[in-house]
Amino acid sequence: MIDPDSWVAENLLDPRGAVRLNESGKVSAGPVVWRKLHVGILDNGKANARFLLDEARAALAAANTELTFTVIRKPTASLPAAADVMARLVQECDVVVTGTGDCGSCTAWTVRDTIELESRGIPAVMFVSDKFVPLAEALFDEANLEAKIVVGEHPFGGRSEGEARVIGRGMAARVLEVVGKVS
Repeated sequence: MIDPDSWVAENLLDPRGAVRLNESGKVSAGPVVWRKLHVGILDNGKANARFLLDEARAALAAANTELTFTVIRKPTASLPAAADVMARLVQECDVVVTGTGDCGSCTAWTVRDTIELESRGIPAVMFVSDKFVPLAEALFDEANLEAKIVVGEHPFGGRSEGEARVIGRGMAARVLEVVGKVS
């Protein structure tokens, strides 16, 4: 019979893995220079997330016609992105926009997806509502990650498509400011 205590002591892995730290001691994949990039959009499936993120995609495309996009929608906001989704984003994308966070579990899992991308060297920015910024920042800080967030007015869900798109347009301009400049 295997002694569970000895197994844990010998086989416990650190889930954080090896990460790069920036000058402030936080994990960061670094700034992005937006030219001829492939941009990932990771939609967590929350109500209105696709409209908010579509506005980000449209704003980025308007700012630089050389950008290309991969848009992936998760089946649920209450779980992390599947391993094959993460592998595809890491393989295909230079930067990823994740979202949305406007409740506890969706914010936590979107932060987790963002951390996973950043720890694999892919700069990522997260869309979060103003009411859930403290939670997102606390989770990023706990993971020793520099939070790259774009904030919009709470709630994202429960609004009309038009209202969500207006909020998304307001948030979209901030994506460039948070992760880099178009050149």
